Amino acid sequence: VGALPVTGESEMEKFKILGTLNKVILPDGLTRINYGVFKTLNEASQKLPFVKNKGFKDAFVTAYQNDKKISTKEAQDLLKK
Repeated sequence: VGALPVTGESEMEKFKILGTLNKVILPDGLTRINYGVFKTLNEASQKLPFVKNKGFKDAFVTAYQNDKKISTKEAQDLLKK
């Protein structure tokens, strides 16, 4: 996952190496790129090295609940319930 200013589809080309992505344009103009949907933080964390090895060294795991970004700590707490 990354958040960066993207001004056009040509800049999105570098992300195609990852496969299917979800692109969200934020109110501040940043474009958030999400790779994969995982049911657990462990699954997402296992995929993180793949993304980093593809050249996205700043990639990190994010969590969502009902399409709203939450902290990974909140996600862990929800998964324990």
